[in-house]
Amino acid sequence: MIALLLGLVTVISCKKTETDLTPSSASISGFTCGSATFSASAVSGTSYTATATVPYRGGNGASYATGSAIPSSGVTGLNATLISGNLANGDGSIVYNITGTPSGTGTANFALNFGGQTCTLSLPVTSPGSTTVSPAISGFTCGSATFSASAVSGTAYTATATVPYTGGNGGSYVAGSAIASSGVTGLNATLVPGKLANGDGSIVYNITGTPSAAGTANFALNFGGQACTLSLPVTSPGSTTVSPAISGITCGSATFSASAVSGASYTATATVPYTGGNGGSYVAGSAIASSGVTGLNATLVPGKLANGDGTIVYNITGTPSGTGTANFALNFGGQTCTLSLPVTSPGSTTVSPAVSGLTCGSATFSASAVSGTAYTATATVPYIGGNGGSYVAGSAIASSGVTGLNATLVSGNLTKGDGTIVYNITGTPSAAGTASFALNFGGQTCTLSLPVK
Repeated sequence: MIALLLGLVTVISCKKTETDLTPSSASISGFTCGSATFSASAVSGTSYTATATVPYRGGNGASYATGSAIPSSGVTGLNATLISGNLANGDGSIVYNITGTPSGTGTANFALNFGGQTCTLSLPVTSPGSTTVSPAISGFTCGSATFSASAVSGTAYTATATVPYTGGNGGSYVAGSAIASSGVTGLNATLVPGKLANGDGSIVYNITGTPSAAGTANFALNFGGQACTLSLPVTSPGSTTVSPAISGITCGSATFSASAVSGASYTATATVPYTGGNGGSYVAGSAIASSGVTGLNATLVPGKLANGDGTIVYNITGTPSGTGTANFALNFGGQTCTLSLPVTSPGSTTVSPAVSGLTCGSATFSASAVSGTAYTATATVPYIGGNGGSYVAGSAIASSGVTGLNATLVSGNLTKGDGTIVYNITGTPSAAGTASFALNFGGQTCTLSLPVK
């Protein structure tokens, strides 16, 4: 009997140990496929084995296992498989093995789904012996797109959308696969082939089909290493209603009616400025769940836009799950931005770093960069509207366009007002052109562009 009891105790003890060792689920707050880097170029009809390194934000430190193979679309014949690892507590990158033989030239797309976030990883595939430069851009402005015709529910639609970009590398591109609309369905957007400028320019999409209803038809565009959502207003037949549209939305200048504390019930409003309103009316939106710090929802309050600049209001409710930043992905009037709410610990007097603007275009570099030459320098980036908060060194941000470089935030303290933050940039640039770094700091984002000779 004693031996039997000892055996039961041993079994129970082992089961408890197994439970204690169960890892938490891997979770991230953001996933940047557009900043991914590949260890090798892909050529049509040639066996391909390489890795793709994809940056993320807001990792929770959990471990994750090797994933199932993700087949490519567009150019088929390739598979991407997640390599097991451990997330950082913050920003970092995950790695996928890509193998197979691409079926043709163009773009091989992989629909990634990891840690509660999704994005499309795009691998350019060139023809054998090609000296063609794969198209790459540093920025993509769907909110400034123009349409050649208005769309009406239930009426056949054929038009073009012209979408501006920045930092083109002169590469040529072919017609893309049809991108189906979401929200209002029934439409497809197809890239018109062409050649990028060496600098700023625009690309064109043909849009065809019959919109299923009035509202907004959204197209998830992914081009040249950048992604954005193209939004086409659709009106009802004979309608004189103006669909709400704005030319810009500034989440970084938003104000909150109350401060948020971890574990405490929160009810407040966020007032978000916009520019270029068209006077259109809008209804209450669906709840937008927070990422990063979870447990909160933001809901648009109905109203009417000004003919010009003004503000829209969101109700924010819930109980924040921890300290840090609760992020809300806003999409309104054809524009998007991330609304960031600082969440402090109970009784805390720490100020989370926040700025109202980040000016990558006015950044200065301590040294020039040359292709194939090791580079160590600093980039000084101006900001406006600092709140005096402290910040720590960030994770390395891999360059896109010209690869091989990393930018890392230097820790410091914000001024209360305008100032600068500093990034260390190291590595060896892979080619001449522009090395672009997707910066995200204090609730603001911008693209830092380093010329490489």
